[in-house]
Amino acid sequence: MNLTLRWLDGRYGVYRLAGDAPVPAWACEGAFTTVSRSAGELSILCAWREPAPDLPAIGPLVCCVLEGPLDFTLTGIIARLAGPLAAAGVSVFSVATHDTDYVLVNERDRARAQDALEAAGLRFAGAPAAGG
Repeated sequence: MNLTLRWLDGRYGVYRLAGDAPVPAWACEGAFTTVSRSAGELSILCAWREPAPDLPAIGPLVCCVLEGPLDFTLTGIIARLAGPLAAAGVSVFSVATHDTDYVLVNERDRARAQDALEAAGLRFAGAPAAGG
């Protein structure tokens, strides 16, 4: 299966709030946001903002999106990206929507991530190859 990736514009962060916290207004700013709630946490992926000292956060991250829509019956999609990234020592945060999969990596790892994915036979649309 041929997969085409592209980098989304912007920088992103993952923020952790208490499970019973309301979704803050700032979480809905920007072009891409996802909110997940469990009994123990409210996890928000959204545009990067410097967190308050008491707000656990991961970032800044950059976001790689698989060109879709992707059919839910497809298997191994995230594994196809996560394997080469793990081998290259790149940590990932992945999220899926109804139609699309997203993989986020630390901003400083962007070139290494693209190199690893291209070496694994994946291609990027709309951007020159990393490192050259």
